[in-house]
Amino acid sequence: MRMADAGGLDVAALGVIDLAAVAHRVARYERAMEAVRLRLSGAVDPRALDALTRHLARLPARPAVAFTVAVAEADLAGLRRVRALLGDEPPAGWSVAAIIVDALARREQMFGGAVVVPVPLAGSVRSLLVEALDARARRDGGSAGSDGLHALLGQLGRAAALSVGEGMSDIGPADSAPKRVELSVTEYAIRSGFTTRHVRRMARSGALPARQTAGGAWLITVEPDTDHDHRNPHACR
Repeated sequence: MRMADAGGLDVAALGVIDLAAVAHRVARYERAMEAVRLRLSGAVDPRALDALTRHLARLPARPAVAFTVAVAEADLAGLRRVRALLGDEPPAGWSVAAIIVDALARREQMFGGAVVVPVPLAGSVRSLLVEALDARARRDGGSAGSDGLHALLGQLGRAAALSVGEGMSDIGPADSAPKRVELSVTEYAIRSGFTTRHVRRMARSGALPARQTAGGAWLITVEPDTDHDHRNPHACR
């Protein structure tokens, strides 16, 4: 290959570059940056985070990778140590790193050891939980599970109903119509007053809008913002 064929690239110089090491460093950076983005999901506008990421990528490679890996899973104490190293007036070009650390520290202070589920994953996480909850209910003879677990499912359902396309801001969607959500048999039984056995019977007969998962669990489709207190006045608890 001639120099002209490579667009002016000095191909001979590539012989002294450890391409495997470069590829490894790039992979480490990409994994760490994805972890940072997940931690900041919902706290920083995605477009602003994209701009910060592009700026960070223009910094010298080795220190940029080291910084990103250091903060990707750091706790509050670790983030404060990194912030102290950057100083009140970060070196030229490194102010973006300070912004990222400050945002991560605020997130860590707010949620502590809590697990933050990004909005795009809320529906999938909720589906896995409702299948497991319904399977346990069938195994235990209709055990409803804890109130905290049902509250979590409700929060995941509301998050899953958010639009993730245009109109999504760092606070929430703009004028997006709510989508339907799915309740497990146990959830629907608690809210309606019917027994889980009766709810399954209605789902099988088509009396309820429902679908059956590959694992055999029934999911009842409801509107997220309606009053779910469709109680059976003659229900047997």
